[in-house]
Amino acid sequence: MPTDRRWLAIALGGAAGSLARWAVVGSADDPSWSWPVLVVNVIGGAVLGWLVGRGGLASASATAGVGVGFCGGLTTMSALAVEVAGLARDHRTGAAVAYLAATVGLGLAASWGGHLVGSRRQETP
Repeated sequence: MPTDRRWLAIALGGAAGSLARWAVVGSADDPSWSWPVLVVNVIGGAVLGWLVGRGGLASASATAGVGVGFCGGLTTMSALAVEVAGLARDHRTGAAVAYLAATVGLGLAASWGGHLVGSRRQETP
């Protein structure tokens, strides 16, 4: 266990991210298509891109809490894999490929967009 407090920030951020994911995924009203998993993965990519673009937050603990903790708890590779495998198992190969491509494409675009926003320098008045 590290001697600094980053572990606490990561744990708290991870709990918050996991609860946020649970709330979004729990709001799904159409079980035939899992849009919430796509949404949380894209949002997580945008937040992480923003965080990296701005060079972190005021402290290493806050940066780790948001980046590793919150984004790690919010996003979910395992649920993505389950969704794609389920679509393929149901012989919906086109939907499986489209879902995977949309997740990767939108995730990269969101991460890039977040990075652009985060890397903008604040103009002083």
